[in-house]
Amino acid sequence: MDDLFDSVLHVESDMMNKGYREGMAHGRSSGISEGRELGLKKGFELGSEIGYYVAWVQMWRQILTNGQAGSTTTTQPRTGKTMDKLDRLLTEYISHMAPSYERLGDDLEDIRRHYKMLCNQLGVVHKKEDTLAF
Repeated sequence: MDDLFDSVLHVESDMMNKGYREGMAHGRSSGISEGRELGLKKGFELGSEIGYYVAWVQMWRQILTNGQAGSTTTTQPRTGKTMDKLDRLLTEYISHMAPSYERLGDDLEDIRRHYKMLCNQLGVVHKKEDTLAF
């Protein structure tokens, strides 16, 4: 008879514990899928941004090498150095692109900073896009 009363007294805590366990299991499975979706989205945005910078450097290197730049674009020695530095930063960034690499955010900021410097040196107006932040 005492077991019957004990089970009635513990119904609420038993149900709370069962609900907690089921909620944790559901949270784990949905958290993994939501995390995967967010990671794919942010990874695509990051890859697009880096790809833009790589193509931009290649295009301007080609323009400056072939002498196609207009009279308003002056190439100074520091422009070449900045372009080489940005190219080197991009190459290193791509080679280190792993979730365990701790400096991804810092390196991305360096790339953005050198891109803006190069735009200023070339007299190119760059449009402020939505960028990733870490």
